[in-house]
Order: sequence, then structure tokens, then C-alpha cells
Amino acid sequence: MGLLSFLTRGRPSQAAADQTATCGHPVLVPSWDRVQDMGDESKVSGYRCSTCGAPLTLEEASEARQKNAITL
Repeated sequence: MGLLSFLTRGRPSQAAADQTATCGHPVLVPSWDRVQDMGDESKVSGYRCSTCGAPLTLEEASEARQKNAITL
């Protein structure tokens, strides 16, 4: 592993950032803060797009749902 790859490891590449920006977030996967809350839709803390991997807030997920997103 070179020095440059070590320094940039964990940072999204420009290509990944471009994909996230243009992704329609077609499939959203919910997440919860507490294990005990899993499965309770009213306690979802956020979502992650299964296509591009971007984390979405509840507001962003709501917008994506309005654009025909599928929520798992």
C-alpha cells in the first residue's frame, strides 16, 4: 500500500461521490439506534441506499420515497 492510498483510504472517491449525487436511491434500507427498536417503523433513525451506499436522513428518505423508492 502506497502512501497516497493510505492517506485517502476511507474517503469516498470522486466517482463514488458522483454516483451518490446521481443515484435515485431506488432501494432504502432502514436503520435503528437501538436493537430493541428494530422492526418498529416509527423508531427508524435513518436509511441507507442499497445502490450507492449513501446514508439518508428521514427527510431525504421521504423525498426518495416520493420518487418511487422501495423500502425494505
